[in-house]
Amino acid sequence: MPETNVTIHYLEMTSQSQFRPKTGFETTIQVQEIENDSFMHFMLFTGVGLPWKWYSRLSWSIGEWEDYFRNHTCKTFLGFQEKKLVGYFELEFQEVGNVEINFFGFFPQYIGCGLGGHFLSHAIDTAWKSGAKRIFLHTCNIDHKYATANYTARGFSPYKEETVIEQIPSRQEFLELIKDFFAGYMDRS
Repeated sequence: MPETNVTIHYLEMTSQSQFRPKTGFETTIQVQEIENDSFMHFMLFTGVGLPWKWYSRLSWSIGEWEDYFRNHTCKTFLGFQEKKLVGYFELEFQEVGNVEINFFGFFPQYIGCGLGGHFLSHAIDTAWKSGAKRIFLHTCNIDHKYATANYTARGFSPYKEETVIEQIPSRQEFLELIKDFFAGYMDRS
């Protein structure tokens, strides 16, 4: 796998008063929580994350996916516009009121449609309504070029930045990892 310098930006919101929701978010996108199903999560993770080279979970076996969601306090939410599935976000509920937005994004055909601020507003609103005292996330330089602008427009502030060397799979390696997951899933039947 080729090595790449990745600059990671860490952002947080420490008070609900910092939240600047996108006007009309409640009606622009509808949100529905789903059960923690490893196959569905894999499909969401790859369908949304492939363009942005999300690879952190690609090498997990089906058992590792199941263990993760069985042993973590995560909730996953689907976003719909006019009954079409447009994306998802995953919230991880941690100690003392910390909520991390682990994953947030759209399927490729809905990128650039002006939905980012609305959907992110749902993620933040959901976290605050769950009793969060602090919401945080990270993004990086290989994410969508407007990701950080969307986060800061909604009220997030940077608190840390670092550059690391990552070994990011090539497109072919991504496809092989996806194929391996499906082979492992089918072997369970």
